[in-house]
Amino acid sequence: MLYPDLNTERKSEYYNEDTFNRLDCNTKNTKTNFALLHQNIRSILPKRDIFHSFLQSLNCKFDVISFTESWLTEDTKDLIHFNNYNAFHSFRNDGRRGGTISTYISDKYTSKILDYCTVSMPYIETLFVEIKLKNICMIIATAYKPPSANPNQFINTLGELIQSCNNKKAEHFILCEDFNIDIMNYDNDNNALELLCTMNSLALLPLISKPTRIDKVRDTATLIDNIFITNPHNYDSGILISDISDHLPIFVILNNILNNELNKNCTQIKYRLINDLTIGNLYDKLNQYDFTEILDGNDCDLAIKQLTSIVDESYCSCCPVKTKTISPKDITTPWITADVKTEIKRRNHYFSLFLQGKMQKVTYTRFRNQVTALIRSSKRAYYGNKFSEYKTDLKKRGK
Repeated sequence: MLYPDLNTERKSEYYNEDTFNRLDCNTKNTKTNFALLHQNIRSILPKRDIFHSFLQSLNCKFDVISFTESWLTEDTKDLIHFNNYNAFHSFRNDGRRGGTISTYISDKYTSKILDYCTVSMPYIETLFVEIKLKNICMIIATAYKPPSANPNQFINTLGELIQSCNNKKAEHFILCEDFNIDIMNYDNDNNALELLCTMNSLALLPLISKPTRIDKVRDTATLIDNIFITNPHNYDSGILISDISDHLPIFVILNNILNNELNKNCTQIKYRLINDLTIGNLYDKLNQYDFTEILDGNDCDLAIKQLTSIVDESYCSCCPVKTKTISPKDITTPWITADVKTEIKRRNHYFSLFLQGKMQKVTYTRFRNQVTALIRSSKRAYYGNKFSEYKTDLKKRGK
């Protein structure tokens, strides 16, 4: 074992959409949980639609979404947007390609960047953000070590930065890392052992104990991404199976640390259930009425009232008003239809088979590309329909 189990009921496991969505933390008391997702995305711009579709498949509204290697710059940062989130970035300022840490935090929190802990150097990149929600204070830190950087410099500097913000009265400290050090190899790698010892000395414990980067070509599996926390109590954590990047997404959900009344992200809407089945039922019901009395009557006003009453009663009965809860991600990506979700689910299943060596790479890659094209075409069709709908209606277009 990499480290002793802190809670034997919540071990680090791999999850697909179904197993993740069935977690108790995603089905019970979700409004009181705090959820964080982290991934080395390796350039988010060409993957924004795929990542949005990935979020759409998960029954979880993450409070924090953190990326290493977003590859964003001051000029491109506004091209990536998550509704109801505030964006924070730590850019490379020396002209080197790649890098950049990007963290998106729900706007229900009051959040601010901690400049004195946020750095961008050739051997370390960090982004520290403090968030507050009434009586809850938390620090979310993200760190990245470039592959060629000196491990000792990275570890020592990261330890100093964490210590420098210890005077903050934060109930929770969460560190997301891509350190390019395989801590599963701590028996043979002094750098891995030193990293774990340094984190342990700062009361930070790792939640992920299985490989996060699986390279089928080189036949390697390494644990180089992790989430460390100071208060490992009543949590769920794990690794999500996704082909968005060559690093798998990792998550932690802290259970029951928020108050119910402070989580009002979802919106309830009312709508009339109208489809082929309900319209058919309406037709059958109206077809059963005997309208002789109305047709034979001499009072036109009374006949209209009677007919209106019959039609209205039948309409309300066969096409009832329903209530649906709409989450922000539903509003953000309306082009992710049920058919698209089905194909995304199948794609991720194929990815799992590929990782297990049960499917050839060429077969998986071909299907992955088909799903990517489907997402993009669905998005184009959605906006194309919207433009067609509004182009002749100045009132709607101005809203």
